[in-house]
Amino acid sequence: ALDTVGTKQGTKAPKKVRKTSVDLPPKAAPYQPLVSIILFVRNGMPQLERAVKSVLSQSYQNFEYIIQDGASTDDTVKFLESLNDPRFKIVSEKDDGPADAFARAMQRCEGDIIASCLADEELVPNALQRAVEIFGEHPHLGAITGDADITDLAGNTYAKFTGAPFNILKYLNGEYCPYWCSTFFSMNALRFVGVFDERWSKHSLEFEIWCRLAMETEILYVPEIFSKYAHHADQLSQKNDRVEEEMEARIEIIRNK
Repeated sequence: ALDTVGTKQGTKAPKKVRKTSVDLPPKAAPYQPLVSIILFVRNGMPQLERAVKSVLSQSYQNFEYIIQDGASTDDTVKFLESLNDPRFKIVSEKDDGPADAFARAMQRCEGDIIASCLADEELVPNALQRAVEIFGEHPHLGAITGDADITDLAGNTYAKFTGAPFNILKYLNGEYCPYWCSTFFSMNALRFVGVFDERWSKHSLEFEIWCRLAMETEILYVPEIFSKYAHHADQLSQKNDRVEEEMEARIEIIRNK
């Protein structure tokens, strides 16, 4: 005979097994791409120390510092080598100027995101982390650009650069120029527009990159401070001969493209 729950009298009903866990699919690994930070420099001391400190202080630590030294005659290379950091990839050799040094450094980058921190610049502590987060959410972007604090050579902030959505016409007219130190580039986008396929302008590589990216990809303006930029009289951008050389190069690029 069966009892009221359908088991034979004198036997125990089988125990129900309670599941204490559920098999879930493995979590996706967090987006932690390698970031290549570019430094082209010649005789960058002592301001270089503050720039390097800002890189080492980043909350995001998966980076390489691609250093292209133009055969410095001060303690630039000695200082960089003394840090003994394997993420610092140092090459010291003569070059044909800043654009040439920049191009050489670009060719050595292995990261998925490209940033820069020159001798008179600093990255704010969460700059790389924010760039990684934004590219993780919007992988189609060609570049991210934001705001910057303007400082003196001692690092004291006295003004702020506020960026804006990138506008190619305003850029060509000289009405607006993003700060390079507050900009982060997608390596895939740079490859797409041909940065690594051919050698571009020797005098205005930055200008050509902005033009090509603006025509072929999306540039996102993020209203946050990513860097500090020291404004001083010794900068190349403040020297008339360098300004004339830059403008001639830009005209040549526009004429040939």
